Amino acid sequence: MVADLFLLGVSFLVIILGAELFTNGVEWLGVRLRLPEGAVGSVLAAVGTALPETVIPFVALLFFREANSHEIGLGAILGAPFMLATLAFAVTAAAVWIYRRRREAGARLVLDREIVVRDFGFFLPMYAAAIGVSFAPIGHWARWAVAVALLGGYVLYVWLNFRESGETRKTEPLMFNLVWAYVPLVWRNPDAHAERRGAVGLTPPRLRACVGQVGVALCLIIGGAYQFVGATRELTAMLGLSPLLFTLIVAPIATELPEKLNSVIWVRQGKDTLALGNISGAMVFQSTFPVTLGILLTDWHFQGMAGGNAVMLSAAIALASAALVLVTVRLGKAETVSPWPLAVGLVWWLVFLGYVVSSGMGSAA
Repeated sequence: MVADLFLLGVSFLVIILGAELFTNGVEWLGVRLRLPEGAVGSVLAAVGTALPETVIPFVALLFFREANSHEIGLGAILGAPFMLATLAFAVTAAAVWIYRRRREAGARLVLDREIVVRDFGFFLPMYAAAIGVSFAPIGHWARWAVAVALLGGYVLYVWLNFRESGETRKTEPLMFNLVWAYVPLVWRNPDAHAERRGAVGLTPPRLRACVGQVGVALCLIIGGAYQFVGATRELTAMLGLSPLLFTLIVAPIATELPEKLNSVIWVRQGKDTLALGNISGAMVFQSTFPVTLGILLTDWHFQGMAGGNAVMLSAAIALASAALVLVTVRLGKAETVSPWPLAVGLVWWLVFLGYVVSSGMGSAA
């Protein structure tokens, strides 16, 4: 028990370090590639930080044939959008309130409404179609049609993000460059050290340094997330919790940590469009590639299965939460947006948790 708790803490710190490196590196990567802010937040950052929770169902569905492995894969696929639309939203809203005194907009969000509306405009119909096709008979042609439509929709989404005008701007130096400047080298003299440190803030980092930092950050994020999941799995087994509770709630909490931490960092820096786009972009990604794996490699039929009602409830909550944010942003007239629709995500999550506990799924059979 003590060893598992220690591993949880260490893996959490590794994820935090990876998230700091990733947000810094991916912003500079966007600057060097002259990409618009929407592409950086909704595509690069979102896909990168979605990798941990995407790898779990990929491995479970492709390399394991046991029924419980498929359940783990399905839980990871459906748990990711649910966690993003509930806890990730709530953590972002909490960060806005915590850092309100150091933010120019205070406890309000400054968003590019077009980017936010587009993200949720893609997520809602695609995820609704994916859930809706679960009612079709197993092997029905509609399943293939929806799978193709989901992949095509994401290609269109990426194209729209990359064709925007405007470029990402960055003032803070690349962290790899800071390390390079401040780690002393025995064959360097003090004057060379001072010159190197002064150059860090004046010259943009090289592209290979940006790519290298993003790569190292992704390794830390994925490694930390897997260690977190492994330690959490051991703890849930020791505590006698059911596998369904793990796959629908515990695993997504662990694997969604990168999105939450990156968004908190960007909220602290006043980069609200990047913060929310990181989450909404991940939701678009999670409603396409992982869902397509589920549709094509499993029965993708939840009615009548153990825990099927909980699965459908999690999907309904994800859609309702995203719709609430979309309507608020779309209909708002003020220049800034209140974070309250994001804060409601905590209420959605507690409703689902209450259902799981009350229905008796919280303990192993």
